[in-house]
Amino acid sequence: MISAVSKWKNLPSDVHDYSRGLYGYYSKEPDNLVLELLYKNSVLSKKVAHQQSASALVLSENKGQLEKKSRESSMSQDGSAFSTTQSSSPIVSDSVVNIDSNLDDDDDGDDADEIDEP
Repeated sequence: MISAVSKWKNLPSDVHDYSRGLYGYYSKEPDNLVLELLYKNSVLSKKVAHQQSASALVLSENKGQLEKKSRESSMSQDGSAFSTTQSSSPIVSDSVVNIDSNLDDDDDGDDADEIDEP
């Protein structure tokens, strides 16, 4: 069986910092129970980090395959490598609106917007 001190020395430095926070001082030989908990926590966190990175790798590979299939299907539909979406040219209006013409709604010649009396 590996001694508590040798396990403690093989743990990463963040576990030592965590232990220092628990005890309020740097302990060279912590209790076996605390050591086991810290050791298991360290091993589990490494496994979780490895699984997360593996999952992220699989997701990125799947996304890349989906994008490749999407490009291939769009190329086979229109026969070119260009997308079938419309170009992003600006919209040009045919009519020009004069802002001042909207000020005089009562047609009496002034710019005041009042109701003409008959």
